[in-house]
Amino acid sequence: MAAAPAGNLVYSVEHFYAKHPGHPIAPLSAEHFGLFRDAGLLTSPQMIVAGDNDGSIRMLSEGRTSFAMDAHPEMLIEANAQGADIAIVGSYRNGLPFGIAARPGAIKGTSELQGKRFTTNRRLGAGERMVRATFKKLDFDPDEDIEVVLIPDEGVQEKYQAIRTGRADYLVYHFNGPQGDQVGKLIAQGELEQV
Repeated sequence: MAAAPAGNLVYSVEHFYAKHPGHPIAPLSAEHFGLFRDAGLLTSPQMIVAGDNDGSIRMLSEGRTSFAMDAHPEMLIEANAQGADIAIVGSYRNGLPFGIAARPGAIKGTSELQGKRFTTNRRLGAGERMVRATFKKLDFDPDEDIEVVLIPDEGVQEKYQAIRTGRADYLVYHFNGPQGDQVGKLIAQGELEQV
């Protein structure tokens, strides 16, 4: 693995905003309490906000950072399969509650998800993994019965537009936080329906 510049401990977080407030807490706390220094990992760590879903992996591969706080494990595994020298030191399980919302009348219940089009911004992200797990519980084949419609941005409005224009049938969202608020408003306005 390419090394970050000598004398610097540089790490990345994907986002530093309300959607993912916990991402930078661990390294900022370690820096504040001198844990990097006490471990001999230099005295002036620097945080870089990568800003997109593969930014942290790209920075690790290029040697611009020493570690990443929220690089997605499935993306790291894929990068390794393509020759990147990156290791997973630890991971966490996303435990936030999810919901499914669809175009009104398109899907009456989870048993009707089979063969419908799911919109997401990232293959094998938390949303798709949740849909795949749901399909397995329903005895559907996630490899055959999910049609994924990729959109370039992770915003709810972009996913909603894919549903509104007929490119996709449903989306997955976190009940908590900004996503839940936005989808909740669309449901209250009759633009989407909770599945």
